[in-house]
Amino acid sequence: MNPLDQIHITFRRPELCVALTKLRPQDAVLLLAVIVHSHPRGGRVWTTTERLATELGLSGALVTESLERLCQWEFLSKIPSRPPVLSLEVGSLLVRNGEAPENLPLGPPAV
Repeated sequence: MNPLDQIHITFRRPELCVALTKLRPQDAVLLLAVIVHSHPRGGRVWTTTERLATELGLSGALVTESLERLCQWEFLSKIPSRPPVLSLEVGSLLVRNGEAPENLPLGPPAV
């Protein structure tokens, strides 16, 4: 069984609405590819522009432009690393494993 078949991803609704309405289609596809490969607890991924471009069938220049836009919208942040490696962290769109979603009640329901 492929380990990617077992991934459970939880998104925050307000950030997901922004992503779906404001991002260009290639930006949204790139964001999802980064999320799928990110660590479930820390939301980080180490990759290269070339790897992302090859995986998604996009040019390296388009991937670079999309990454810049995703960082501007704060869906991703770049962590300093040695080129050609990209160290990326997914922003508040992703609910990390073990983290309670904002709309989850923390106590018993009010009667």
